[in-house]
Amino acid sequence: MIGLCITAVGMGAFYILTGFICKKYPNFISVYDALDEYQKQIVPSLTLKVLVVGGIATMIGSFVAFLFESSNGIIASMLLPGLIMPIYHVWKLKYAAKSPKKSKDPKKTINIYNQIKNSNE
Repeated sequence: MIGLCITAVGMGAFYILTGFICKKYPNFISVYDALDEYQKQIVPSLTLKVLVVGGIATMIGSFVAFLFESSNGIIASMLLPGLIMPIYHVWKLKYAAKSPKKSKDPKKTINIYNQIKNSNE
């Protein structure tokens, strides 16, 4: 049981370490080269936050399960953050993909289109 708890704490520390490495070297993030400049500013800090919170949740969950002497709880505290973190990260990246520079006003989009069309003629 103590071995499971140590493994869970090590896994949480690994999540946190991976978050700091991705913040320092963002090219380790697989889609980093395909992002625009706005997204390149947001994605490393978002990745750090997600991995640090997941690592802390893993550590605290395993410690609480260890206090209640539940080996199933320790295993769940190792698996659940690892399953939830990628889902949450992708969900947050969907909103990070919306650059504030992009206009939602259709009139502005039409005006820009007309300007480009007139400059090509």
